[in-house]
Formats: sequence, structure tokens, C-alpha cells
Amino acid sequence: MLYWTFDHYMLRHTDIGVSENPLQVWWLYLHAGTATLATWLLGYMSAIHVQRNWPAGLRRSSGLLFVTAFSLLVLTGYLLYYVEADRPEMLISSIHWVIGLCAPAAFLLHRGLRRRRQTVPVAAPVVASVAAPVVTQPLTGARP
Repeated sequence: MLYWTFDHYMLRHTDIGVSENPLQVWWLYLHAGTATLATWLLGYMSAIHVQRNWPAGLRRSSGLLFVTAFSLLVLTGYLLYYVEADRPEMLISSIHWVIGLCAPAAFLLHRGLRRRRQTVPVAAPVVASVAAPVVTQPLTGARP
């Protein structure tokens, strides 16, 4: 978002015309670094979190939505580096922006489902008013 803001609203007006803000390149560097870290974190989470919770069927749909969004971000980010034609690059860039803006919502949806399920009140167990007698058998050496 910082790159987009600086690209659209914080351009430098000089004597020779409009040029990009010098901070734009630093926002791209920050984005590349955090994207690399996020990709590593997704691999780590897949090795631990997903393998532990997938067989139990816990929040599969929201987790799959988040992983799909993240995978599309990685794919479109990779394509942005290597596609040089103008029209496909603009389309890929737009897709990357839209998914990037929606990805936090996918994460919060996945995280929020966990929180909501944990806070659902559970009915208190019913306690009998009369305790049932406990029947014990004497310990003997013989087994039944």
C-alpha cells in the first residue's frame, strides 16, 4: 500500500517534470524482504500447522482459501519479474494487487473461525442429585 500511495500521490514535481518519489524503491525492497519471509513462514507452517490440523478436518476451507491466495500471490509476484509485455504485465499486476489486498481478510477469516469456535459456550454437565453407589470387587489373584 505504501508503494501504491507513493506512486500515485507522492510524486516529485521537478523542473524537468514529474518523477517518482525516492522512497518508492525502498517500499519495494521492504515488500520483497517481507514477501520472502512470508514465503518461508508459509513453508514452516505447512510443515507443522497444516500437517497437524488437516487430518482432523479443522478449518480446512478457510485454510485452503488462505493458502490458495498466498500461492497466487507468489505466482503473480514471480511473473511480475519475468513478463515484459505491457498488457500482460498490467493484468498480472492488477491481479497481484487485488489478491494482496484480500489476503489479510483470508487470514483473519481463518484465524477468526478458530477464535469463534473456542468462545462458543459449552453446556455444563448435568450432575445427578443422588450419587450412585460404587460397587467394588475384592482384588484376587485370579483373572476373569
